[in-house]
Amino acid sequence: MAQCSMFLGLFVYFTCIITVCCSVLSGNVCEFYYEPGDVMIGGMLPMYPGGAPCGNSLLVPTVEIAEMWLYAVESINQRDDLLPNVTIGLEIRNDCGNQDIAMWSAMTMVAPTGRDEFLKACPGTTGIPSKSVIGIVGPTRSTTSSVVARIGRLYEVPVISMAATSDELSDSEEYPYFLRTVPSDNFQAGAILDLLEYFNWRYITLLYSADTYGIRGAHHLQLLAEERGICIGVTLPIPGFARESDLVDLTNTLNSSLVADVVVVVSLKEAAESLLTAVSKAKFMKKITWVGSDGWGSSIAGSSVNHVAHGSIFVQLFNEIVPEFHSYFRDNYLNNASHYPWYLEYVDRFRASSNNVDETSYPVPVIALDIVTINSVYVFAHALHAYVEEYCSEQRPCEKLNSLDGEEFLGYLLNVSFEGANGDPFYFDKNGDTAGKYKYRNLQFEDGVYQMVDIGIWDPSSEEDSFVIWEDSIQWGEDNSNPGDSTCHEECSPGYYPVPLSRKCCWGCRKCPDNAIVVNDTECLLCPELEWPNYNFSECIPIIPRTVGYNDPIIIVIIASASLGVFLTSLAIIGLIYHKNHALIKASSRELSACNLFGILLALLTHVPLLMTPTYTSCSFAETMMTTSFTLTYAPTLLKVNRIFRIFQSGKKSVKRPKFVGPKGQLMLLGIAFAIQIVLVCCTASIDPSTPQYLYTSSKKDTVELYCRLGIGFLASIAYNAILIIACCFYAFKARKVPSNYNESKFIAASVYSTVVVCVSLIPVYTTAVGVVQMVSALCAALLLTAYITLISLYLPKLYAIHFVSDDEDLQIQNWRTSNRIGTEISTRPTQNTSSGNNDGGGD
Repeated sequence: MAQCSMFLGLFVYFTCIITVCCSVLSGNVCEFYYEPGDVMIGGMLPMYPGGAPCGNSLLVPTVEIAEMWLYAVESINQRDDLLPNVTIGLEIRNDCGNQDIAMWSAMTMVAPTGRDEFLKACPGTTGIPSKSVIGIVGPTRSTTSSVVARIGRLYEVPVISMAATSDELSDSEEYPYFLRTVPSDNFQAGAILDLLEYFNWRYITLLYSADTYGIRGAHHLQLLAEERGICIGVTLPIPGFARESDLVDLTNTLNSSLVADVVVVVSLKEAAESLLTAVSKAKFMKKITWVGSDGWGSSIAGSSVNHVAHGSIFVQLFNEIVPEFHSYFRDNYLNNASHYPWYLEYVDRFRASSNNVDETSYPVPVIALDIVTINSVYVFAHALHAYVEEYCSEQRPCEKLNSLDGEEFLGYLLNVSFEGANGDPFYFDKNGDTAGKYKYRNLQFEDGVYQMVDIGIWDPSSEEDSFVIWEDSIQWGEDNSNPGDSTCHEECSPGYYPVPLSRKCCWGCRKCPDNAIVVNDTECLLCPELEWPNYNFSECIPIIPRTVGYNDPIIIVIIASASLGVFLTSLAIIGLIYHKNHALIKASSRELSACNLFGILLALLTHVPLLMTPTYTSCSFAETMMTTSFTLTYAPTLLKVNRIFRIFQSGKKSVKRPKFVGPKGQLMLLGIAFAIQIVLVCCTASIDPSTPQYLYTSSKKDTVELYCRLGIGFLASIAYNAILIIACCFYAFKARKVPSNYNESKFIAASVYSTVVVCVSLIPVYTTAVGVVQMVSALCAALLLTAYITLISLYLPKLYAIHFVSDDEDLQIQNWRTSNRIGTEISTRPTQNTSSGNNDGGGD
């Protein structure tokens, strides 16, 4: 197995050497810095990124990282409590941000023959150390860290990065010798998603750089977003070294997405800036809020495209300034103490950019990696200290350090625990990762300058303030004062439920049936009968049935008419009582007239239960009063007209008085007729009584009216009353030739004929009614009209004649003469007293 590993190592090594040596190595690739010590640590930084294979422009933040390493080494070597009598040395190489160069640099530091190969590739280089390193700090990028970590695995050399965040590097089986003091992108993805959830950005576009950092970061973000219900509508890579046409296509895709106003970019600086450059040239129809990862957020404020990202939010590694380092950095600058090859160029660039000739001025480090960078060196120091304490507690110098076993030393590294540069506890998990802590920063424009402002903290290790946003501190760009909405989920109005649309993760709304509620915002549920959805369609509530409203104009007219009818009937009753001995009153049978007027009054009072809220009691009273009122109205009328007809028919044949024409006989017959009606009411009410019933007045069934359903008993009673009315019509027709002085039969005929016409006219109105008001109005109208017709036809002429036509004596004499002329003997004693007692045959 060892032979296979060695063979693989040599194969990779020589392949790398051939690849690099086939290119012309510039002086930038061969530049290095060496600080001797008892134990050597290697460092790799992209001093000149870009180009082929290395660029020509110095990356300023990497110089500051190198200074942090030097500060950490110096502070460790000066301590008596950490690695006493053991010094740490540092060798820094330029990896150019290139995987091939990074692999070559790593192998020339850790391979047994690496130093010789370095001199061959970089002829003329002097001062290259011969001692191999026990570990490597850096690189800063995930892409270069992955290849360096493989070299570390091959030669059992630990690699500790302070900036490579790809979650791919957490695979302890693939990269067992890789550790990092910076959190992996798994934590960063959680911080981004918490931010999206806070502002309710549920539909986003995801862009990522086409490298290990971007691909892995975007992949993990997608997995977590799916778990949290955040939809990524569009996912696109930002091609490296892309043609302008490719970037135009990318911006066109962004511009055509009319829903996602939030774009998450997981990318390194170069790809992100090329994207924003293309966006600045395009004419966007909407304002995009960018959410950036830590791979490019730290440098956006000073870029030429910062105006495009104005108002956007970036997730950056939580960092605190280490004052001691800043003092160290300032002193080195003022005293020209740093002498590694890149520092002088850094100083020249600072002086050229500041145009400041004041020798006391100095650059201020802007890289936000103070803590993790310093901790990366301290991890080696604490692990070495534990190693020396165990194996060399009494031996100085520790010879075992010269043959340090990488696999054994890895165990010490994974078990370190110390107070970090910011005072927080530092330790690794089993995968060589450390806990994540981030801050949210907002790109703002104040006083003519773009700057990053802290707006929140994300710290899952904190029990109280794991997620904090200072929303009042956020600047949302020039034209926006709020975070806006980024969703493809239409807000459904009450009564609607969401349905998926053809576009990914997009939802529209569909209306439920009118009588259904929305359950769990996902489906419709029909309400039971007599229930209807409430105002927001969240629950079914009972429908309050509508009854007759007393403010309805028709009902007001009915009540007024019924009241007037009661008043007039009362006057008729008073007149009947007052003139009870008048010949006209006596001749029309006072007893039957009294019952007739009571029936009219009962018909008018029937409006009370008809207009009440329907109940079993009110419906029963309405049915009983209605049927009995008709009986009391038309049974006496029938007896009257029948009496007149029989008297005159009998007078043509003999002078014998007909049977049952006296008061007692008439009342007996009326009692029989009324008893029949009472029996019908009682019998039919027990079989099918009138009951309250609901009436749906619209197809939607959202309005229910309550009315009295008239049962079979009512129909039987009405049929009985119809027989009485028809009989009245028959006898009124038969008595049409009665002398004019006995013309009550003609008034009866007018009354019953009119009643028949009214009833026949109102039957279709009632049967075709679509509302309770129409139905009740039809019944009330029938009662009113029959009552008024009877009252006006039978009693108004009598009262008028009593007061305005003639006195009793003249009327009696005229009636007596008429009776003699037609040959009809009205009484057995044709004297003055007899004729005055009963002109038509015995009204007494």
